[in-house]
Amino acid sequence: MDWLRFNGLVGRARPRAASGDVAGAAALFREALGLWRGVPFEDLPGLRAEAVSLQSARLDAVEACAELELRLGLHHRVGKDLAAVVAEHPLRERARAQLMLAQYRSGRRADALRTYQDARRVLVEQIGLEPGPELRELHEQVLRDAPALLAPVRAEVPGGAVPAAAPGPAVRRSVGRAGRAGRRSRGGPRRARRGRAVGSW
Repeated sequence: MDWLRFNGLVGRARPRAASGDVAGAAALFREALGLWRGVPFEDLPGLRAEAVSLQSARLDAVEACAELELRLGLHHRVGKDLAAVVAEHPLRERARAQLMLAQYRSGRRADALRTYQDARRVLVEQIGLEPGPELRELHEQVLRDAPALLAPVRAEVPGGAVPAAAPGPAVRRSVGRAGRAGRRSRGGPRRARRGRAVGSW
């Protein structure tokens, strides 16, 4: 994986997203993620810290890309990627919330509710915490079929699709869950068990 190129693309994507070029930023994130092949330094135990840092950067990019593509109404595209992240890293609440939203917008309300229940089970079992407020709020909205969850109307324009309406609720990052898990064990962070994959994604 070309780390310098990956960083460069992500570095270009973030200001584009901040300036409102959602489609352009999403395309840059997708290009950056396309550079990944396998797990970095998988066979080099001495570089474990570097591997964790690289993996964290990739996951951040996956979630940032998913948030943009959800705003573009591309929920069918992001679901598979998010399901893979959740299965491998079950404590990442932001990815859980994004997967729930993608499932709901794809007409899979029951799967979205199961994704929440699985998240709650894993969090309680692994680190003794309930889901964060953002994830709980999204769960309540799914139960109510809140209009805010509806996908934005997409308008086709030269160069790609852009949302013609304001996006649904922002899916914000839940911070500190994995870190707090580590503080609950004197020997460092406990290794979380993998979550159950929900539906086909």
